[in-house]
Amino acid sequence: MVSSSKDDVCATFGVGDTQCFCLRFVPKSASNLISIGRVKVLWRRQSPTITSAPEGIQNAVSTWLDLPMVSFLDAPLSFNVETPPIGVKGVVLHMDIRVRNNEAVSHSLRIKPVDANEAFFISGRTNTTEDLLPFDEQVFRLVLVPLKTGYLRLPSLEIISLTYNLPLSDPDERQELFVLPRKCSNLEIANR
Repeated sequence: MVSSSKDDVCATFGVGDTQCFCLRFVPKSASNLISIGRVKVLWRRQSPTITSAPEGIQNAVSTWLDLPMVSFLDAPLSFNVETPPIGVKGVVLHMDIRVRNNEAVSHSLRIKPVDANEAFFISGRTNTTEDLLPFDEQVFRLVLVPLKTGYLRLPSLEIISLTYNLPLSDPDERQELFVLPRKCSNLEIANR
């Protein structure tokens, strides 16, 4: 059970629980270091060994643990990937990778699509190294041609900031695409 009041968040677990929980912090402004709080851990014995405890002796112990300080800063690069919702076998579709430099310095990055299942023919700027000027936005367009039908795993993208030697990922990136057979191509496809 997780509950919250104005400033406190409390999670209570039952006996034998081995669950964990995740708190999501959404900062209102960028800041170098912010204390995200502390955790109170309360340990109780399952069966009290002292049935009639004298004053001051308890069958529970509590401990406060300080959580580490966290930096909330704007990401140096942000990107999103746009793909159509469906495709047709043998018909061209586009994957647009929109990358924005959020800093006042130039960034180098490498973009490489990886199709482990060999379900697509890929053309465009593959395995390319690009430089982004300060506060610049670029769109990298890959052309995909589905070679199979059904639900296909889209090519994964290896996007690496060479400036920071850091891989980037988009948690909202579409992972699959439904591909219709060629004989269904007379259907009107959205987002064309």
